[in-house]
Amino acid sequence: MRECRLTSGRSRKWPSSSFHDRAFVRGLGLSGPRRAASEGWPLRSSRALGGIERPKTMTGVTRSILAFAVGLVAAGCGSARVPQPVPYVPDSSYTPTSPEAEQRSQPVSDQDLRILDRAGEILSDPAKWDRQDDRICTPEDTTWSLFCALQRASIEILGGYDHRRVAIQEVRFAIEEAAPDQVFEHRLRDYNNLPTTRYEDVQAVLHVARERVGGRLARTRK
Repeated sequence: MRECRLTSGRSRKWPSSSFHDRAFVRGLGLSGPRRAASEGWPLRSSRALGGIERPKTMTGVTRSILAFAVGLVAAGCGSARVPQPVPYVPDSSYTPTSPEAEQRSQPVSDQDLRILDRAGEILSDPAKWDRQDDRICTPEDTTWSLFCALQRASIEILGGYDHRRVAIQEVRFAIEEAAPDQVFEHRLRDYNNLPTTRYEDVQAVLHVARERVGGRLARTRK
């Protein structure tokens, strides 16, 4: 393996083969007296290496070919360093629902309340709401759908995303009540994306979920 290195100091490993390197050079016409003569290279007559006369200088055509080849290699190294957005959680790892997860009176904790509060803060302004949810949430986001706001809040509070956390389930239940005639594949995403859903509706389902979680939490403290 050899390294492809640019001025930034970063490097990328590239497979190397002496056979392929020689073939590439031959393809560019960089060896052999006959090829050199046909390109108009002046030949060094003072010595020959291995029985082959080496060119003393290169023509403008050859320099252009070399510059093009170097540019291709540099472009390959540069493109390898371009960071790609990475979702917090791949959608393939989202836990499917279950009869237990759909229970409406599950035990709650302070963390559930904090998740809902934080999601409300993330969506504290209509300009922060993304009404075209694709369930891909990244740290670079500057607007958030209902789903991504809950996912971000969960990660901030819990250190990871719990797809069936009670706080998030309560938002799903509130959506079912807010849109009883709708059949959703993904409740959080599809309710967010309904043409009739307004920013106030998103805040309303968060509020309903918070009231229910807060009420159950208060009863456990008595």
